[in-house]
Amino acid sequence: MRSSRRLIVELLSAIPMRATPVQELIRAAAILDISANNLRVLLARLKRDGLIETTRRGHYRLGPEARAVQQQVGTWREVEDQIRPWSGDWVAVHTGALGRSDRRATRARDRALRLLGFRQLRNGLHVRPDNLLGSVSGIRDRLNKLGMERQALVCRLSCLDPTTESQALALWDGDRLNASYADMRSMLVAAAQRIAKLSSESAAREAFLIGSEALRQIVLDPLLPEPIVDGARRARFFAEMRKFDALGRSYWESIMRPPLRTVSSQKEVANV
Repeated sequence: MRSSRRLIVELLSAIPMRATPVQELIRAAAILDISANNLRVLLARLKRDGLIETTRRGHYRLGPEARAVQQQVGTWREVEDQIRPWSGDWVAVHTGALGRSDRRATRARDRALRLLGFRQLRNGLHVRPDNLLGSVSGIRDRLNKLGMERQALVCRLSCLDPTTESQALALWDGDRLNASYADMRSMLVAAAQRIAKLSSESAAREAFLIGSEALRQIVLDPLLPEPIVDGARRARFFAEMRKFDALGRSYWESIMRPPLRTVSSQKEVANV
């Protein structure tokens, strides 16, 4: 079960980028079974941790640390447009010279690598297939925006020896990813049928929780090329999520004024 803290960050991520009055957050939090008193405690803690900020008394929005991740997540509906054919080369990030004594920097670095689908091939050497638009320079820029230190070496790897190539391919479990695409799509189809029988508030709550779970998988999907994964199966899951998001948003818009931007939030910023 998601923590209340994470739900509040998701709520702020789902509301258009503006300072949101606490009364509006109280109404939305009540739908998610979070009391007004608990909400205020959570807001104070999130502000202390830099995930949210106030623009004036009683008005909250995401803080700088969360907004960087939100920008990455906000493109989830078009995420498949980032994929291009794979030639067999790899993008590599070498972090061995950066150290890990600065916990905040290390956390941002690890999060950036995770969001862009990198896995560790050797100590301090992280790789992913070079199958995203922008290739090395584009990925370097996205890593930096997500908090990766600019001193990190980002480059292309090619002509790996057969053993190392096999080790790189084995960093991801393609069969497990394919199964998860099918499972999540089935879950969304079943949820859409189930919530149609609920009250508007109950449907909104279930859509938010289920949609956020599916969104998290999309945000953290490494967007691997074929033949590592089944691209058609992934596309079917992503398409089902877009349909479910529109359905859930309709429930929230019927009970919230101004409406939330998306059922499943623009980000799992609290926990990626």
